[in-house]
Amino acid sequence: MHVMDCMRAPAITCAPDAKMIEVARQMEWSEVGSVVVTDIDEAVLGIVTDRDLVYAIARELGTTCSAADMMAKPVMVIHESEDVYDAAAKMAAARCRRLPVLNTAGKLVGVVAIDDIVGAFSHRTERGPLLPHV
Repeated sequence: MHVMDCMRAPAITCAPDAKMIEVARQMEWSEVGSVVVTDIDEAVLGIVTDRDLVYAIARELGTTCSAADMMAKPVMVIHESEDVYDAAAKMAAARCRRLPVLNTAGKLVGVVAIDDIVGAFSHRTERGPLLPHV
């Protein structure tokens, strides 16, 4: 199964200067756990997750801090044609739960989350090891 078969599209995005409260509201309204930070050309700069919001609050950055202040960077991405096993392996290696998804032209088309991958694995029809032990 390819990443495009289980990703969420479109990706929820914001500009690097978006304030914490705006990012949090985008997550709430869209019912997602991350917002991809993009530049004016829609290139991926980073990702802000619900965990990043909690850390920003703990560091007392204030609700006016920007997405650029909170985002994880560099951000690991995956291509829509890659296998969900590759996405799981990348997440495990990077210790992250979400990956922005790019198409063959390098444009952001969605986000795949660990929950999406677990859902894809739970619908498998054949049995066998999911991932080699690392």
